Amino acid sequence: MSQDDDTFCGKKIRDIFQSNTYAEASIYSKFLIIFRTIAYVVNQELSTVGQFYEEVSIRHLVRRLRAGIRLTMIYSLIGITELGVLRGVVSVTRMALVLLTMIFCVIFYWATSRVTSPRPIFTASFLITLQNMAVYIMLAADDSEPHLAAFMSGVMLLVTLCLLLPIRYDVVVTMLTLYASAYLISSWLPAELSSERWLEHGYRTKSGRKIRTSLLVSTLVWFTALIGGIQLHLWSMLRQKTAFLFLADSVHEYNSCLYLGQRQNLILRELLPKFLLSNMTVRDRLFQSGSSERDTFIELIPEDNVSLLRAELEGLWEFVDWQVGVERIRLLHRIFVIFDQLSARIGCEKLDVCGNSYLAFCGLDRDKDERLKLCIELGLVMCYMIKRLAHEYGTPVNLRVGVHSASAVFIALMGSVRPRFDMFSDDMIALEQLQSTGLPGRVHVADTTYERCRDLFHFAPGGPIELMKSDGRVQLLDTYYVHPRSKSIIDWRLTSSDVEFALRQSIHNLDRILGRGSNKATDVHAELDQRLHFVNTEKKIRNSWPESRGSSSVHSDIKMDRKLSEPTEYELNQLTVQYLAINIQEAPKKFRDRYRMLPINLQTMRFIESNVEKEYQSPMSTTVDRFAPDSNNMIAITDMISLTIHFSLVMLTSYLIIRPMKTNLVRFIFLCVCFSCPQLLTLFLLIQTTMAPSSLEEQTQSKMKHIHNILLKNNVREFLLFSQTLTPTLFLVFCLFSLFPHGIRDESAQLLLISLEPLVYMTHLLATRSRLLFRVTSVLVSVITFISCSVQIHFMLAIPCYKEDSSSGDLETYRNLPVRSLEMWAVLSMVWTGCRENDLICRLLFYHRRIRKEQHENRVRMTEEIRTLICCIIPERLYDRLTDISSTDMIPFGGIEPYWTENRNTGVAVIAVINFRSTTFAMGANTEHVSRQIDKLNQLMGLFDQLLSGSAFLELDKIKSWQHYYMVCSGLFLPQQQNANTDLRAHLVALMEYCLLVLHQLTAFNEQHFPDSHGFQLAIGYHTGSVLAGLAGYHRVAFNVWGHAVNLAQILIKPQKEKMINQIIVHEITTAILSHRYEFQAFDQRILNTGYPEVIYTCQAKEYP
Repeated sequence: MSQDDDTFCGKKIRDIFQSNTYAEASIYSKFLIIFRTIAYVVNQELSTVGQFYEEVSIRHLVRRLRAGIRLTMIYSLIGITELGVLRGVVSVTRMALVLLTMIFCVIFYWATSRVTSPRPIFTASFLITLQNMAVYIMLAADDSEPHLAAFMSGVMLLVTLCLLLPIRYDVVVTMLTLYASAYLISSWLPAELSSERWLEHGYRTKSGRKIRTSLLVSTLVWFTALIGGIQLHLWSMLRQKTAFLFLADSVHEYNSCLYLGQRQNLILRELLPKFLLSNMTVRDRLFQSGSSERDTFIELIPEDNVSLLRAELEGLWEFVDWQVGVERIRLLHRIFVIFDQLSARIGCEKLDVCGNSYLAFCGLDRDKDERLKLCIELGLVMCYMIKRLAHEYGTPVNLRVGVHSASAVFIALMGSVRPRFDMFSDDMIALEQLQSTGLPGRVHVADTTYERCRDLFHFAPGGPIELMKSDGRVQLLDTYYVHPRSKSIIDWRLTSSDVEFALRQSIHNLDRILGRGSNKATDVHAELDQRLHFVNTEKKIRNSWPESRGSSSVHSDIKMDRKLSEPTEYELNQLTVQYLAINIQEAPKKFRDRYRMLPINLQTMRFIESNVEKEYQSPMSTTVDRFAPDSNNMIAITDMISLTIHFSLVMLTSYLIIRPMKTNLVRFIFLCVCFSCPQLLTLFLLIQTTMAPSSLEEQTQSKMKHIHNILLKNNVREFLLFSQTLTPTLFLVFCLFSLFPHGIRDESAQLLLISLEPLVYMTHLLATRSRLLFRVTSVLVSVITFISCSVQIHFMLAIPCYKEDSSSGDLETYRNLPVRSLEMWAVLSMVWTGCRENDLICRLLFYHRRIRKEQHENRVRMTEEIRTLICCIIPERLYDRLTDISSTDMIPFGGIEPYWTENRNTGVAVIAVINFRSTTFAMGANTEHVSRQIDKLNQLMGLFDQLLSGSAFLELDKIKSWQHYYMVCSGLFLPQQQNANTDLRAHLVALMEYCLLVLHQLTAFNEQHFPDSHGFQLAIGYHTGSVLAGLAGYHRVAFNVWGHAVNLAQILIKPQKEKMINQIIVHEITTAILSHRYEFQAFDQRILNTGYPEVIYTCQAKEYP
């Protein structure tokens, strides 16, 4: 059980007993702290949760009430008629009592079958108690024997206190007062008012001292039973409520897992194409992202099964840069939402967005010619929508589209950090050249595509182009342009309302993916955060009236804000329980059934026991577990406290009985000390073991720690509880045989046995943590002990109750046997029912805690998996910013702005493996060679990811990897407010250091993976400037960057020449910024943004140790 598994008071208990105050306190102070803490726990748990578990509590009370009615009816009828049948005397009183008992029991039993509120339960309990009281008084007024009256008193005591004890203790107190009054009246009844039978059998008014002593003893016996019953009910109620909390929390965890599963599937649809969603291997690789030690997923799509589309927006940044502020973000998002929506409508799938380029494909689930047709239609309608958008904004922007069919395509999952699905094919070169050499607003295709679709579209010749193959060969490729109006685009184009709906839906999908939107009561933490934020906001408003404050109060204001932001324990408890109680009604059927119907039959108990036996007996593994109020240790301590209190009252009752008998009080005190000291010492050791401070556990050679380790074992605890339950039995036996002159044959010893026997049996109900087998064994030991005493009394020395001849004594002996047997049967049935119910409650508590723990672990696992999947879409720092409570509260939902960031001081590095295609798709390369090269490329990308995770590159973020390119940016998420001494070039230096380290690590990589060849060769384009970064699109969204810096970094490494091998190419602007740290050398001249040749430079490599 983790720290999250504590109940509401678990943290407070843990803090108290791990504090220095407790560790340095005296023994007396520690006991005061312990009992105050226990009182606090009971008060908090019972007062906060009471009204929400009422349904469960009523079902428990009704079940106990009906069981008590059955036992009352059976035992009363048998007890009333037993002696009358044996003596041959059937009086009118006995007949009236039998009839009255039957009628009342049948009425009560029928009436309680439909009880749905607590008040009828209290009323029925009180009436049954009055019925038992009336039976007892009428038996006392009749000619019944003392054994029968004592038996009826014990039955009434056990039924009322052990089975029918309601939540309202005032009923029990009233019942105790009535019992004392009835006993007093029957004892002081004047002789002239008594019947002849009463006088005949010698029942005359006793002396005042005997009456007071008898009344005090009887009252104390009932008071002891009352205390034991209250303890049993208190702990049972606390455990029922805790079990309800675990059950409600497990329902919440279950609902949260359902919601997280939906989010997981939604994110997977954003990361993978449709045909890979059911591939468990790919799913596992995504869940394990971040691990560099995993195989590359590579799969070959059968030949001619994929058609590809590549579109590039010319002048996109200039088009977007005309807008101001947030409008630029919205325009970029609008463009790619339109593209994604068109792809989904037509039947294509988005592959990726690389800066100004948009890639889509169609395949596998469609016919060969239909795939090309759909890609061409997508290109046509994309050109149409861009023209309409340019006309709407009044700014020129063009779209060049190339469509081609790939002969063989390899799909792979690339990268270890934020892995992405990608496609590799030799035909990618043809697709790129078709797109780059096409006309704006036209779809450019090769002759193979023309031959397949010539009957579906109108084509115009485009002239041959020189296609540079991967192996260096030049091939002439005839091309064609699809006529823009050769196919009507009315069916596919988007209206303004369609675009607006798609924009809203895209933002809603992003909110669902990131978990930022509102959901229907699925996450208790988000719900509580929202409610508590509202409560704390009100508190802050109430406390934010203008006051005179000086500069010296700034620190106190900060403390006050922190104090106001923290909810009180009462608010947290109230809101949590309210939320869980509401959610229980929305739970799945299996949870509702488990909540409403608590099983009590033996078969169900065995089933639960078999399922939770491991949890029920497992030792506590951590220090945190010991402080939970529902833990094994805390339950064992409460049992020991109950047993100690009960035994103290038993000793007090024994003292009141033997005091007027002039026995050896010194010997009695000695027995009390001998039996109570081990019990108190055991309780002290258990408490100290559970509440021991952490400093004590660090003392490896401590003898006390060795004792603690022994006491933490389940078998030791079981033995201690077993011995403590037998302590009253052994104490009573020692008193019988050592305090009286004639031992058990003494009349005073028999009176002590009759008075304390019900209390001794009740002891076995208090050890709720002990296993059922141990409790049954202890009960049997007590039963055998008392049966042996009874046999010795009645057969070795029979004491007749009537002053007649000896035959009456023999008759009384046989008459006492059925009464004693019946009493034993009644007591054992009561003890068995109470033990079974208490044991079931304990086991259900552990069962629900285990179920809740499993659900919680499942939710935590799914939460981590979702975080991993989300970090495959966006950088981790952006995700942390979006999920941060303080920042999320300030950012409204329903807008695209939170998913974007803009920085004017950003570094961009584009790393290209310039010889990947030439070495992979060379002439004669087979499938195995291509797969091996793609795997090595993935390992190289993994090396880049691993280097990026170093502590020196915390301000760097991986943007994406596509094909044989890898893009890194620096300074995207820098704080807006920085100190005056902050070096604004620090992240740019870190990015340059990263590029130099990549070149250094490349040598070792090639030596390891390409021992017989030159290996991979890199070219790195580096530039600085303004960058706009964020999530754009409707589906398959990915984090991208746009801006002049991005475009220039890509242009710097094109065309890829041999003299660029393993060089960092920079612009003159970069040299001016980083000249204080690095040396640059003129490399070449390129026509860049200005339209004139500009000098580009290379950064000189550093020497690494």
